[in-house]
Amino acid sequence: MTDESTLLASARAGDLSAFGEIVELQKRRVYRLALNLTGSHEDAEDLSQEAFVRAFSSLGSFRGEARLSTWLYRITLNLYLDTQDGQRFRPRVGSRNCDGNGALEQPDKNPGPDEAAATTILRDHVANALGYLSPRERSVFVLRHYHDQTLMEIARILDVRVGTVKSLLFRAVHKLRHELHFYRNEG
Repeated sequence: MTDESTLLASARAGDLSAFGEIVELQKRRVYRLALNLTGSHEDAEDLSQEAFVRAFSSLGSFRGEARLSTWLYRITLNLYLDTQDGQRFRPRVGSRNCDGNGALEQPDKNPGPDEAAATTILRDHVANALGYLSPRERSVFVLRHYHDQTLMEIARILDVRVGTVKSLLFRAVHKLRHELHFYRNEG
């Protein structure tokens, strides 16, 4: 396996197979982010493809100051945020296409019917609640809680200050708590 910097250098020099390897290395990560943002497998596929097309056309502008994955996250998020005016990738409230945590693999254990039903209901409620967040709030929440990005990494990806990330994350959590308030009363 070739290292990232060698692949990037080859791709910049016009080697399409090197860029293909980059896509293979990063496609699950980019798709998972797109799925978490859009809540739809079809929209996530479209957004992922557009992100890689944009990445290919922008290879010359990638300075290498950030990790490749951070750069691809930024491209994906910018495409998502740029299309929100036209609402092309707007998450649909009540969408059942997203599994709530964006996982691509099936769980390792075989839950019983009651547990499976409860998990499905919870995922639907979380996906529904995420639909009430603004695109920027959703982006920050998804990066922090589904992709384990630090506040500093999120700030770099979104090209904003850490304080802005904290504010967006606070508002997102506040809105989600409001939308999912009935779970607090159960426990």
